[in-house]
Amino acid sequence: MSETGDSHSAPRALTEQQQHQRRKIVTRTKGRTNGPITQFVGPSDLGQSMKPFVMLARYSVPEKATFNYPMHPHSGIASLAMIVEGTLHSVDSKGRPKVLQRGSVEWLMAGHGIWHGGPVSTIEPTCGYLMWFALPPEHELAPPAEAFIDARNTPAEGAARVLLGRFNGTESVWPAPVAATCLYVELGEGDKWHYDPPESHDVLWMMVCAGSLDAGESVREGELAVFERASQSVNLVARSACSFILGSARFSPHDIVESHSSVHTSLAALRQAEDEIARLGEQLNAQGRLPAEQWESAMQKMRSRR
Repeated sequence: MSETGDSHSAPRALTEQQQHQRRKIVTRTKGRTNGPITQFVGPSDLGQSMKPFVMLARYSVPEKATFNYPMHPHSGIASLAMIVEGTLHSVDSKGRPKVLQRGSVEWLMAGHGIWHGGPVSTIEPTCGYLMWFALPPEHELAPPAEAFIDARNTPAEGAARVLLGRFNGTESVWPAPVAATCLYVELGEGDKWHYDPPESHDVLWMMVCAGSLDAGESVREGELAVFERASQSVNLVARSACSFILGSARFSPHDIVESHSSVHTSLAALRQAEDEIARLGEQLNAQGRLPAEQWESAMQKMRSRR
């Protein structure tokens, strides 16, 4: 139980040895920054040891801005985006306007293939995080779907907002297609917080969005900390007012077969999705929603991975 009044589901019975073991941090990174994007995890690097979490990135725009995000395809993944500061104006995969404010969540199931992109604007400094989940075989070729969840409708449990999965009996608005939990947690200076992952969850990480905390060692703003593969809980102490994203999951046994913006469990599934992406691209081009140069660029990138 957290000493801030937050609690998780009843802790599992641990052996005396487990109770005295501290779950170690085995990887720390501040990511690689290119313009407004900092990528911490990719399918071909840390994603191999964190799957089903195969991509994590932060996007940060320091001032009012307007730009166009080229149309591009995805398949085989689910993505979750959350705004932690500011407001982002964009469009969904159908071209309909959407507004994501602080605490809002965008959920996308790419399944057998989807295209999205278009105009993006901010009216103030804006920061958000985007993560990809590699879908299991039963979902990787499913029909695509998307949802936008306002901050007021994101379930809260104590200091945590449940972005995906289940925490202390509180479930996310969107059902999880993978065995994973993702939380956004805000703590005040000195607060203590405890996370006891579900028994099958041996993957655990946290991304510190602001401030700093003690997880057996100090983890500061802008750092991703990946814990050892194990089943122990973690105890955190806020060294300053802080916020962080925490993810846990059962390690995925499936292979990662990667193409441009797509991740599948087999080459056969990837090829099937690529055929659907090409069909959708041709349809969107005929409708005037996908410029020919963006269509051809995406197709070239996809073919270059074959």
